[in-house]
Amino acid sequence: MLKCDEKFLWNLLSLSQEGNFKAGRFALIYADEMIIAHTNENEYRTFISNKKNEALQSRIIVMKIPYNLRVRDEVKIYEKLIKQSDLSSIHIAPHALRVASIFSVLSRLKDSKKQGMDIVKKMKLYDGEDVEGFKQKDIKELLNEVVDEGMSGVDPRYVINRLSSALIRTNTQCINPLDVLRA
Repeated sequence: MLKCDEKFLWNLLSLSQEGNFKAGRFALIYADEMIIAHTNENEYRTFISNKKNEALQSRIIVMKIPYNLRVRDEVKIYEKLIKQSDLSSIHIAPHALRVASIFSVLSRLKDSKKQGMDIVKKMKLYDGEDVEGFKQKDIKELLNEVVDEGMSGVDPRYVINRLSSALIRTNTQCINPLDVLRA
């Protein structure tokens, strides 16, 4: 949303203040709406640093959504992105996307203060696997331990872009877990 033309943002401001806006040569258009939009954190920081955006900024409710912390869900994200891309004709060896997912999720996790808990165990526990000395009921406590867990780390689009560049560079028809790690 914040990448939109500045004129569009001024229309949003007018709409939020007055409940109507002027669209070209048409009469005032009444609207009683709530707009849901998304952006990345860098775009948002740029937006709020611009003093011209203060009026609109005061009317925005920010909800921070962390990256995914479950490996199996991350695999589903990659599968979906691959189906939508030019990579759909490339054979992907078993566990190649799982390796990429493990890499991504581990980059998003923070160390725990719990005795005997490292980030690999934490990743497995979040993914629903059994971990020695810990139960699924410990997940809530681990999530509450670090409030910004999942707010940084490797983006799924970055992984797909790296896989794409690796495949284009080598002109291969198959990608395996080792290729994923190299990319």
